[in-house]
Amino acid sequence: MALETGTYLDDLVNTNPVGASDKKKFGDDHIRLIKEVLQNSFPSQTFPLAWAGSLTHSSNVFTITLSPAPAAYVTGMTIWFYSTAKLTGAGTVNVNGLGSKNIRKTVAAAQVATEDEDLGPGMYMMTYDGTDFHLLSAGADPVKDSFASGTVAIFYQASAPNGWTKLTDAEFNQSVIRLTHATGGGTSGGSDNFTATFGGAKTTAGHTLTIAEMPAHNHSYNHLKTSVIGAATGAAHPVTTGSSNTGSTGGGGSHDHDLQNFDLKYVICIPCQKD
Repeated sequence: MALETGTYLDDLVNTNPVGASDKKKFGDDHIRLIKEVLQNSFPSQTFPLAWAGSLTHSSNVFTITLSPAPAAYVTGMTIWFYSTAKLTGAGTVNVNGLGSKNIRKTVAAAQVATEDEDLGPGMYMMTYDGTDFHLLSAGADPVKDSFASGTVAIFYQASAPNGWTKLTDAEFNQSVIRLTHATGGGTSGGSDNFTATFGGAKTTAGHTLTIAEMPAHNHSYNHLKTSVIGAATGAAHPVTTGSSNTGSTGGGGSHDHDLQNFDLKYVICIPCQKD
């Protein structure tokens, strides 16, 4: 069959040459076609394009090992990688032991300083400019990128996620959450800490009952009824006495009550604000 034609990669037919019907003398032409298509598809490319996989920095240095190993840094060298850990300071990269190079921001020339500015967990692409590597894409981090700056949210973890700052205001410590469908969101109130109200048995404050707080009641007791026979007439005369009271006991002190089953189960979360 006649030699196929093509300009870019998609023009090539992967079933050619057919074999039995193609003459061996066309082999050189097929190789030349492939070369031409590759050069048209990647014009002026004198540098490698490489996927470095998932990387975790050590002391803010990313170590990359490519195979086959490049002989030297070349202007235009472009590397894709996934960062699994956020930076804590200025970031650098070392490819196949060729030497440490700064990682610079996409726009500004300043060196990457923190994960919140440029490089946290996510997918990245960087290109060598002859001196340093420059980030050409920002890492995709849904937690960091999906909320407007200033948004406050609750996270069930020990520290703030990438792109967020843990809030340490007093009203956020030892507090419970009160939901409302009316106005009033974003405010706080009350004065007692969570552990002061909950956490095992509690005792109410002491109180002494007043007379008004006592239930109405009376007391009954037995006493003798006597009479005196008049000496002159023989008539009985009852003996009259004054009012009588029962005896009393007690110290008049206050009392309290124990409240059980206040040891509620809970989870500890942290409030954070989007940077």
